[in-house]
Amino acid sequence: MYTQTTSGKASKGSCGVESFQGRLRLRLPRSLYGGKQKYLVLGMADTPENRKAAEVKARQIELDILSDNFDSTLAKYKPQTHLTVVEKPKPAVDLLVHQLWKEYLAYKASALKPTSIDFLEKCLGRHLYKCEANPNNALEVRQWLLARTTESMTKRCLTHLCAAYDWAMKHTDEKEWRLLTSNPYKGLANELAHKYEVSSEPNAFLPEEKEKILKAYYTSSLQGQNYRHYAEFVEFLFLTGCRPSEAIGLQWKHIARDCSRITFEGAIVGLRGGSHVRVSKSKTNRVRKFNCGKRLQELLTTMSEKSEHEPESLVFSSPRSKSPINYNNFCKRAWHKVVDPIVNRPTTPYSCRDTFISEQVAKGISSDIVAKWCDNSPEEIRKKYLDNKLLEHLRPLD
Repeated sequence: MYTQTTSGKASKGSCGVESFQGRLRLRLPRSLYGGKQKYLVLGMADTPENRKAAEVKARQIELDILSDNFDSTLAKYKPQTHLTVVEKPKPAVDLLVHQLWKEYLAYKASALKPTSIDFLEKCLGRHLYKCEANPNNALEVRQWLLARTTESMTKRCLTHLCAAYDWAMKHTDEKEWRLLTSNPYKGLANELAHKYEVSSEPNAFLPEEKEKILKAYYTSSLQGQNYRHYAEFVEFLFLTGCRPSEAIGLQWKHIARDCSRITFEGAIVGLRGGSHVRVSKSKTNRVRKFNCGKRLQELLTTMSEKSEHEPESLVFSSPRSKSPINYNNFCKRAWHKVVDPIVNRPTTPYSCRDTFISEQVAKGISSDIVAKWCDNSPEEIRKKYLDNKLLEHLRPLD
């Protein structure tokens, strides 16, 4: 469809407004282009409002022709198309501690071990999911935790909240949280201390205590309960200094055929609720080789010859099945009933680890070597595990 809007004969140098196929365009004077007809397409629908705008543009062109300011490239007269739709920004919202913790765990779930998730979800989460405070007020959160749990647990919560806040700050625009520009939890946990940091003495057994404990397990029969089943397990802890969870998860495929070497590359750990899970590598994400001493090699050889076993079979299992030893049940039923009457002080199977480390250092093995055997740092060996009760029996060499 073509409609000319000008009436009568157009004067020389005039610019007309036309409608072509329902869209408006300007008819430019022929004199500008050597008698050839040119048009400027406006890209606007033919409506009364748009016609008024087109007529203003036509008058502007006519004035520019008269004043010798006409832009032959037509760029000056083309419609402006740089329009951007701007959405109204959503207002930022306040975030609560329990919401932050939930979002953070969902983000971290795929990167952490099941035991770590279990600890963060059930142990720390038991407190943080109840906290309705704004995480921006770190001191208020600190006081809220201290009023409801121990200093050690508060320290753990604040340490992980610091990491969660760092993560949240990176996702503020995406999540539209109202957070501070700096992390208020930085260094806050350093003001508190774990119990072992205040009193970090290890709890090793003296040689005579160790001998009595092993004898008790190998001959034990208390109140109708025979704890002889755990004798090799306890002696293994004394001879390796490994973590109980590493011994519980040990399989025969991890032991050399001649029982001269052990590869510690995982563990079985209990989760809150009674279930257990196998984790790869150690607590510090390492795999380590452990060369067996004479007594340890004899122990493993004897166990290997007792019964047939598959490579995937557990070296130590529960008394009534081939399932893993339940560490908590072992401590409550077998450890405390046998060990407590002998030493008359609170201990755990980790005291076997303390004993091994203290004995090796007392024998002259360097802390660096013992640290590699036990998957720890030399500094931690000296600070946390070296038991002066054993060292005080030594005398300087003449």
